[in-house]
Amino acid sequence: MKKLILSISILVLLASCAHIEAPSGGEGDKTPPLIEQSSLKNAQLNFTDSEIELKFNKYMNRNSVFENLTISPKIKFTPKWSGKKLTIKFNEPLEDETTYSLQLSGKYQDYYNNLATDPFFLTFSTGNKIDTGKISGKIITENIKNKITIFAYNINEEEDTINYFTEVPDYKTTAVATNGKFTIPALKDGKYRIIALEDLDNNGLISPKDNIGLPTYDPIITNAKSDFMNIIMGGSVNKNLIDSLEKDTTSAKLDSLAEEPIFMEVSGKIDNFEVIQKQDNMYILFYNKKNEYTVKIEEKGNYKFEQFLEGTYSIIVFNDKNKNGKFDKGSLIPFEFCETFYTTNQTLIVRKNWNITDFLIEIIPNWITSFLLYKL
Repeated sequence: MKKLILSISILVLLASCAHIEAPSGGEGDKTPPLIEQSSLKNAQLNFTDSEIELKFNKYMNRNSVFENLTISPKIKFTPKWSGKKLTIKFNEPLEDETTYSLQLSGKYQDYYNNLATDPFFLTFSTGNKIDTGKISGKIITENIKNKITIFAYNINEEEDTINYFTEVPDYKTTAVATNGKFTIPALKDGKYRIIALEDLDNNGLISPKDNIGLPTYDPIITNAKSDFMNIIMGGSVNKNLIDSLEKDTTSAKLDSLAEEPIFMEVSGKIDNFEVIQKQDNMYILFYNKKNEYTVKIEEKGNYKFEQFLEGTYSIIVFNDKNKNGKFDKGSLIPFEFCETFYTTNQTLIVRKNWNITDFLIEIIPNWITSFLLYKL
């Protein structure tokens, strides 16, 4: 009898050991995760530790945290988990008199895949001051839901020697909002090269098959301020390769039209033409996933195009610097800036058998965006 009782007790003990409980909260938990405690305060000066600890309010999807965690300027580190606590251990000494930023974009998730509602930012300095310069902008793309990383290279004004395929950027952020806006904080005064990257092979560097966005200029931070910048995705990683592919596929696109198209006429004017009237070779780009049309802006801001297919079109106004009649979004190899462009808050809806006249386009001057940025 004693042997029977002992055997039953062992079975009960084994069964209880085999039952592993899920983290608290359960599948019905829909509350967003957040960081409730940090081993250092924001804007801490004279930082000398070799690690940082972050404590979350719940158990996390650890891979999603790793994927959205960045520390700039570039520094090698090793993350280690213990329950809800993440320890970030630096593998090399931090630079003296340098401001660092730790960022966790709002796309990290808890154990039950609840998204965070806000990104997490933490700045600290190994010296006695915090660099407060920043570069802010907006990504223009058809699908902002794709993960986009912003790279910032601190460049020498005398010479550009960046090897984009092998060199890790000095600063980066994955904290791109759902409206495309981004900010790279804690920068010192200087000149920077900004590149937006959809890292398709997830190697943390630019690769030939990645989708990139190139700047229209290299921003310069002076007295902790710089201009707001728009970056449109779709730049060329290798211009020569892209040009050859476009030549090969143009005729195929034309031959694929199964029936005679019906074209509509659209005409109108740039409502605030004074913003761009001093620039030559100004064009309007009407585009969607299927079609795009470039229309030259004439004197006094008038335009007219007679071959629109029906559809809903986004609108960009650009300066055709190389006079080839199309919007060039720049090239990484060889490096060329994206042509200067202006955004709008409008869309053009073209319906079959319905011409449009007097369609007014109001562009957003880039200086207004900068003004609003620093007022907010």
